Parts: sequence; structure tokens; C-alpha cells
Amino acid sequence: MKVDVKSEHGYEFALLGMSRSYFDEAANETVWWEMQKEKAQKRANLLCVKSPEHAKFLRLVDIKFTMKATRAFWQEYATYKIGNVELSASTMHKLDKRRPVQDDFSVNTPVQAVEMFQGVWDMYKAGVLDFMQLKDSLPEGYLQTRDISINYATLRNIIAQRKDHRYLYWRDMISQIMAQVEHPEFLADLLQ
Repeated sequence: MKVDVKSEHGYEFALLGMSRSYFDEAANETVWWEMQKEKAQKRANLLCVKSPEHAKFLRLVDIKFTMKATRAFWQEYATYKIGNVELSASTMHKLDKRRPVQDDFSVNTPVQAVEMFQGVWDMYKAGVLDFMQLKDSLPEGYLQTRDISINYATLRNIIAQRKDHRYLYWRDMISQIMAQVEHPEFLADLLQ
């Protein structure tokens, strides 16, 4: 598995929105915000660990990342559809372009499984099997790349639910994300 955080957006906008309750509509917003920004950052650090209705500003802070993971992992990841959008490299378009090699699969995929699939792939290319048979024979350890847009609120939910999961790829994903996000302080309490 490999996670590559590409960008984050919305941090200051989220803090501004979180602080609106303290804004006097008669004041100059730009001047007011410059004076409030530091307080808002402190408030955000206090609110992010509270229940979701107190930390709703986290829904406005988006993280964009690319992740390469197994088909088995993506089946589990499909649980998280709220606050999460993903685009994937199509297996339908990629699978028959070149003969798969061991690097196309997770390190946990047995060599024998890859070799067996290579035999199926060879039979497909020879016209003995059709595409559906090829795809249905694909081992779950096949790696697929997806581009993901997620927010901190959804990420907090994933971490809270999956940090101790027996499927170890969750821990790998979480540790890689924690090492790359701009605001790990919004997530760190979940890992203590």
C-alpha cells in the first residue's frame, strides 16, 4: 500500500466559518478575521476532539490523495461513502494491457497465486478464456490506484473505527496519512 497526499484545501475557510458566531456584521470582516485567526486555531484544536456536531468545521477541510491498495482493501474502504469521493484506475481497461507481474500485487499475495493468474492471463490472450473469466480469476491482492477526496471529519471516523482493525492495511493507511497531512493535530487524539 502506498498513500501520497497531494493537497489540502479549506483550512482557513473552515476556521472562519467556525468563528462566524463571534463576528459583528457591522465590523470589517478582514480586519476582524486577522484579530480572530489565532483564537480560531486554538478553538479548532479544542473542538476537533469533541463530538461531530462540535467539530463540524472539519467537514470543510479537504484532503486529496492517491492511494495504491489491494482490491480486498478497496472492498472494505467502500464502507466510507459520506464525505469521500474516489476515482479509480479501471481494472477493465488495465487488466489485459500487459502480462501481470509480482509487483502488480501486494507483498502478501503468494507467488503461486500470481503465477496461476499469469496462466489464466495467457489463456485469455490465446482466446481460450473471455474477459469475464479473466477478471473473475483476479486475486484480491491485485493493486489498484485511486484518487481520493476526503475531509477531516470522515478521516476521523475512519481512524476511530479502523485503527485497531485486524486487517493491517488500515493501520498502514492511517500511519501514512498521519505522516503527510498538514493538520495531524485534528486526528492525533484518536491514536493515543
